[in-house]
Amino acid sequence: MKCTLYKFRPLSAFLLLLILGCKSNSQELNKTVDKDINSNQVSWKSNIHEAMAEAKSRNELLFVYCYSPTCSHCQAVSPFFDTAEIAVKYNSNFTSYRLNLLEETEIKFLEDHNLNLLNWPRLLFFDGDGNLVHEAGAEPNMASIIDAAEGALKPLERAESYAKRFKAGERSIEFLSKYASFTKVTMDTTKGIEVAEALFNIYPKDKLGSQESWDLTKACVSDIDNGFAQYWL
Repeated sequence: MKCTLYKFRPLSAFLLLLILGCKSNSQELNKTVDKDINSNQVSWKSNIHEAMAEAKSRNELLFVYCYSPTCSHCQAVSPFFDTAEIAVKYNSNFTSYRLNLLEETEIKFLEDHNLNLLNWPRLLFFDGDGNLVHEAGAEPNMASIIDAAEGALKPLERAESYAKRFKAGERSIEFLSKYASFTKVTMDTTKGIEVAEALFNIYPKDKLGSQESWDLTKACVSDIDNGFAQYWL
């Protein structure tokens, strides 16, 4: 009996230390991820590289709001980042940075990541290693901006999942238009041509003269041989 107790005492002590160690690590992790949530407006970081490092340390995405102060559409969208619902949503889930497209030093960040914005504002979401995992446009309403955040937070639905879903055979006008737009931002011309062609193939031909068709042509098509381009030409 004494032998049994003697054998198990060191093991029990080891398990106790292990449990205490896990608890301590857990507490340290919580210290890392805990942060004050500003419920009045989105909290913008002042340096994009520091923002990227902070996002990585917190294991959360970096949100970059790309805008131009002279763009009327941007001027209509920007005030929504000062509303409580959007502030809480973004401050709770992302580290955020506001990128002025009129500043050359700011544009360099996009160039360094091989990104090309054809229209704005654009909402970009990066992982801690600087990979673009999601992007979306924004309309001057709360739903549009909240939807972009929701999309970024769902790995199986956000932009980084598009290639796999396309390969698996997913085809819908909404999905293909998002994927085609994403390829233009990431300058993946070859894949963009393929996706835009798939979009034209499923698009109702009796709607080719519609405003929607024209909008899709501008947002998704970069190939003169694409059916949308041929129609409008």
